[in-house]
Amino acid sequence: MQLWGDIPNFWVYPSTTRDISKPAFVSGSVSPGPVIIGKTIPEVLVRLTDDTGIASVTFKLADPSGNIVSTTSAYRISGTKTDGVYRNDIATRTSLLPGRYSVHVDAVDEWQKVSGTIRVGVIDLIPVPVVAPTPTPTPTPTPTPTAAAMRVTPYYALSTSRSGALLSASSVILKAKSSGLFLASTLFANGQNSGLLSLGHLLEVTTNTPTICSVSGVGTWDRTGGIYTRATVSAISAGNCSITWKFLGFPGRAPTSTTMLVRVSA
Repeated sequence: MQLWGDIPNFWVYPSTTRDISKPAFVSGSVSPGPVIIGKTIPEVLVRLTDDTGIASVTFKLADPSGNIVSTTSAYRISGTKTDGVYRNDIATRTSLLPGRYSVHVDAVDEWQKVSGTIRVGVIDLIPVPVVAPTPTPTPTPTPTPTAAAMRVTPYYALSTSRSGALLSASSVILKAKSSGLFLASTLFANGQNSGLLSLGHLLEVTTNTPTICSVSGVGTWDRTGGIYTRATVSAISAGNCSITWKFLGFPGRAPTSTTMLVRVSA
């Protein structure tokens, strides 16, 4: 004869946590200025929270009129995806005008809910100081440290994946009326790069052949192994497309540039 008895009650939960809230801004800071135009804002820090987990964070720099002039991906330096601190520096371009700029942050969680653009702080961008000539030459000038030589290498991206394969830019042929995603790495020429594939400097990208190709969408791209500069090259007509990637320099890092040639077929 089999006896029956009571068993404890138990709960069954769904396998996926429901997303309730969009990413929330807790606090943030921008490194004190001013910063010379063309140089880098050393650090932006924000703390963000989310009930399911933050997928991506983007810093935006806006000019005094409120126009966004650059975007930079941020990376988490502490905490978790539900409560973490994110940072990066922001490179400025020499074409920007002096004035008080504002730094904003956008966050997207794993359910694609967006925080909306949130202001983190402000910073003043100032012109390059004009040094007055010295009337009397200095008898014993102080030696200037030699800036490290840099190298810029362009690539063609097969996809928008952070770890997607890259091809040599010179091996790519674009068809007229099409476009391609190109990017460039910036590294020390001596190879002492601590394992990074690219340092996080925003490059200037310009076309030397405007009747054959144009450049748009220049910005930083946080990929596996480093932060790159990316740009969309649009082919206009058949010929040899010439694009210049220019590194403007940084304290201890010498300016440099390289010219990328891409064939455009009819």
